[in-house]
Amino acid sequence: MLRALIVPASSGEWEDGGGRLPDECAVLIWSCLTLAEQMRISGLSVAGRHGAPPVVHLAVVANRLSQALASPTAGTDVREMRALTELAGNSRESLRFHFPACVSFVCGLMRSPKTCTNTRQCAVGCAGWLLGNPRRLCEVFAEYDCNVDQPAVLESALESLAWATSHDSLRCHAVRVLVGIARAVAAGVAAAMPVSAGGMTDNPASASQLGPWATAWAEQQRLGSEAKGQINAFNCEPEVWWRACNDANCDADHAARFLFRNRSAMDEQKLGHFLGQHGDVLEAYLRHFDLKGLAIVPAFSRVLQGMQLPGEAQQIDRFCERFGTAWGQANKINSEAAYIFAFSLIMLSTDLHRTTCRSQGHMTLAQFEKSLRGALPRKSRVKNKMIRDAYTAIKIDPLWARRQGDGEESPREICKRLRQALHRSQPWAKQQRLGQSPVGMQDLWRALWSACWGPLLGAFSAGAHGAGKDATLHEMGLRGLQLCCQVATMLQEVEQAQAFGTALQQLSGSHCC
Repeated sequence: MLRALIVPASSGEWEDGGGRLPDECAVLIWSCLTLAEQMRISGLSVAGRHGAPPVVHLAVVANRLSQALASPTAGTDVREMRALTELAGNSRESLRFHFPACVSFVCGLMRSPKTCTNTRQCAVGCAGWLLGNPRRLCEVFAEYDCNVDQPAVLESALESLAWATSHDSLRCHAVRVLVGIARAVAAGVAAAMPVSAGGMTDNPASASQLGPWATAWAEQQRLGSEAKGQINAFNCEPEVWWRACNDANCDADHAARFLFRNRSAMDEQKLGHFLGQHGDVLEAYLRHFDLKGLAIVPAFSRVLQGMQLPGEAQQIDRFCERFGTAWGQANKINSEAAYIFAFSLIMLSTDLHRTTCRSQGHMTLAQFEKSLRGALPRKSRVKNKMIRDAYTAIKIDPLWARRQGDGEESPREICKRLRQALHRSQPWAKQQRLGQSPVGMQDLWRALWSACWGPLLGAFSAGAHGAGKDATLHEMGLRGLQLCCQVATMLQEVEQAQAFGTALQQLSGSHCC
């Protein structure tokens, strides 16, 4: 049946009367394959490449982009990034599950100080292209930001663009992109809202009513506020937080899911200490990591992202036992052998990176291999190459070295994160469909505006204020404030219109002076 994916319909191989399988069958076959298998098949023939799902083409472009980011050839990375962005935008319906990862990738490059200026400026423009028309703004906001099961895409992208307006090298590009987004919002609101001769909507009571989209967004905001409160409670006193969870009938799986989703905001030391004390939560926490196919040191690094190893020997032993079980099950390695291997790496890291006098040497590869082989079960599947690779990796970087945060990642690391996201396959929840009724679209635009007016006000104010002698940049900032003031007026958001109007008046006067 795989011939249907790699042999063109006009080929002589199909002259036996069998005929090519219908497209519906080919789509079903593709869906049964992993991304790695899809990429291998798509490379076998032209027909395979043409019939491959969009995620395969996206993965190919991501691989090329990763190579371009490490290549000294100027302009290659920008060209590949634009190709990736166009593919993600044009095939968004087919890439619904992976679209947030693409936006996160663009925003990550934008924020990374290790990325060259030209690439960061291109990332700003790509973010604008992904969001810069009314229809796509509505679709993205409805499908992700108003869905409690999906990450907020529009909100995070606007926050990144607003952040970019505070940096001299990115300010002009970010303000230009945000003006385009404000113009798209203004066009969408104007099309959805019936406007009277006085410039106000004909249904004044609707401004205070919450429709389904506004209700969904308000629920997202409520959950976000609750999550921040929970994060603060954990960072203040983890055990008190855990007792509150038990009082609310939250089990270890629920607590582990919360800690995993918010690990970047958690106190690293307290998170490691808490997990070391609660083995059931640690076991559930480790289940959220995809460790299949990873060597043990990269798997350790992935788990330690956002946390520090606990300091007590008993907690370290418990951590290694749970981690060894999770990694061993994912890679078909005996759990006891994986546990011993993991604990030996802790000891090796301590030995190789301790400060010592010259008379005391560090453990050699031969010594480590002999010691580990003596402790491992006889029928363990730990190969010599795995031991050598682990020793080399630990010698370069200790296990408990401070892991990089989002703003410290290199371009290649950000691209690697995107490729890993593309290889994850999960069932997609029910899609949030846009309502076709005027009332439904009005409600959607009201909810969208409540999400974006704050970042836009701060970004345009910062852009105009930081323009200095750049009259063009200052004019763009003022234009953005003017567009937002018009939107707030059409939506009868009086306080927001006054805020934009005040900023517009102050910044216009300050530049004239």
